[in-house]
Amino acid sequence: MSRELTTETIEQVLAVTGRYLTVDGYFTRREEINLRGSLSGGETDWQRQLSSELMTLGFALRVHQNDTVVHLNIYPAAGKIPWLNVLLFAATLVSVSFIPASIAERGKLFVLDFGLMVKWLPFSIPLLLILLCHEFGHYFAARRRGIRVSLPYFLPAPNIIGTFGALIKSKSPFPNRRDLLEVGALGPIAGFAVALVFLALALSDITYRASLPATEATTLIEPLVMRAVLFLVQAEPIPKGYDIFLQDNLMLFAAWVGMVVTMINLLPVGQLDGGHIAYALFPQRHKRISWAIFFLLLAMGFVWIGWWLFAALLYIVMRFRHPPTLNDQRPLETKSKLLGWLAILVFILTFTPIPF
Repeated sequence: MSRELTTETIEQVLAVTGRYLTVDGYFTRREEINLRGSLSGGETDWQRQLSSELMTLGFALRVHQNDTVVHLNIYPAAGKIPWLNVLLFAATLVSVSFIPASIAERGKLFVLDFGLMVKWLPFSIPLLLILLCHEFGHYFAARRRGIRVSLPYFLPAPNIIGTFGALIKSKSPFPNRRDLLEVGALGPIAGFAVALVFLALALSDITYRASLPATEATTLIEPLVMRAVLFLVQAEPIPKGYDIFLQDNLMLFAAWVGMVVTMINLLPVGQLDGGHIAYALFPQRHKRISWAIFFLLLAMGFVWIGWWLFAALLYIVMRFRHPPTLNDQRPLETKSKLLGWLAILVFILTFTPIPF
């Protein structure tokens, strides 16, 4: 149960922590207390004992320790149902289930047709699973490193896929570049792994039909991963004069969207997942990389106009800034660097200049 952050509450928290740490300073943010101190004794089990005492006051604890210097994030203990997260997920479940089918087959934004919804389950279920695994990849990576984050906020939308995706809010700073890289990379890698499974299942039993005339067709340039999987699972090549149509292959359509979501999130710009990875790997070059990608998106807008809109949103919303971690000087371990380069490889495999 959370408590109001009054002067009395702050004094109680400082009194409790003062039994284990020499407090050097603190600041408050909403209902949280962020504190810096140093170990004052040889107590080896101080974290568990301090956490237990703070829990009696209605607070939970995150600890980031660098030798004897300790950063504490003290926040209200969980006890409320995250209704906003639940309602947004329910709304996204409805929008993904009905809107894409309504647009594609009826030419309307929303048609409450349960028969149509059932027909489009091979699209809606894989897409939701891809998005869920992507966001919970971030969530569990953050929890593993003691970083406080929100549950995912899913975003319903009146577009051809029924959603704008989802996001997670960080409620405490990143301790170092290793943790930033892991949290940024494990989301898209998890989503990519699930999308890859659906991609292989879809391409192993694909439906194709005669190609449309050039004046009526929009030819999408397949990402490398799709070409590779198609080569591995197809016993025979697609006959000449025939083509694959996403609207005929709903699971493939969902996997395609999953790859596009992964690609866009891995763009090394600002505070996108790719921006986190770029900052972790190249902190001094992050801003220059962001600007280079921005101008590249402007050039790619001549191929697909959506890149111009996306570049504008990135510039207006993010402005290519990235806050430092608490300890940028801590060097990255080899396994962290390999994880970052794996994420870059996933970006290359999922890249397509014409997403839709």
